[in-house]
Amino acid sequence: MEIQIQFRGNSKPYTPSESTTVSGKFIRQASGLDRYGHVEMVLEPIQPTVYDSRYSWEVSEDKVPSIYFDSVLEGIKRALESDDVPFDFLKSTKIRIVGGSYNEVDSSPYCYMLAAYFGFRDFLQKAGS
Repeated sequence: MEIQIQFRGNSKPYTPSESTTVSGKFIRQASGLDRYGHVEMVLEPIQPTVYDSRYSWEVSEDKVPSIYFDSVLEGIKRALESDDVPFDFLKSTKIRIVGGSYNEVDSSPYCYMLAAYFGFRDFLQKAGS
């Protein structure tokens, strides 16, 4: 499954110069309220198109169910909107969701949104330094 998306920011685009793997995890264990989300992404440069970026879900259902597709995309968007990253939007970038893991009891859309957010935010902070 692949969609084309436009991320719009004010001034600072990010385009990867080479293929880069990004991993994000959100794991919380508390008395009776465990939370689990893990996602692996690959960012690749692509030829410029009308749309700035492509988002591709390439992970199998047994690793991460596709019901978390929108949650992972939301986490990426929120990372770009965060004040503590040096870039506003992606340009000429393909984001491939290639792996991760899932827990039938503890996983939720919110966990995958946070896993994508933390992994992508950390990557953008390192790319900007």
